Amino acid sequence: MPSGKMDKRATFRALQDVPDGMGGRSHIWVDQFTRWAHLIVAAGREAREAGRTETENMATLAVRQDALTRSVTTAWSVAIRGELYNIRSIDATVRRGGMIEMVIQRGVAV
Repeated sequence: MPSGKMDKRATFRALQDVPDGMGGRSHIWVDQFTRWAHLIVAAGREAREAGRTETENMATLAVRQDALTRSVTTAWSVAIRGELYNIRSIDATVRRGGMIEMVIQRGVAV
């Protein structure tokens, strides 16, 4: 992929178990690393359920393959332009040309 298309900064985040200061444990999102990425936003899909419209915000994120990007799982999230996305799937077969593609979703609990 031409480097000119890699125009978004994507910060990958993982849940970490940390002490909560009161003898218990808490889970927080911790930034792991940031990479240049190519974001392709899918057209919004609207469905009427229970009298309201819900929109699913799906996108494809392509990043260059390296040791850190290969460590990303669907348990992680990614922040792009201040918006948070869940990682729904990672296409390991697209590793041709040194790229990894991920399907991400915005607008759900992360």
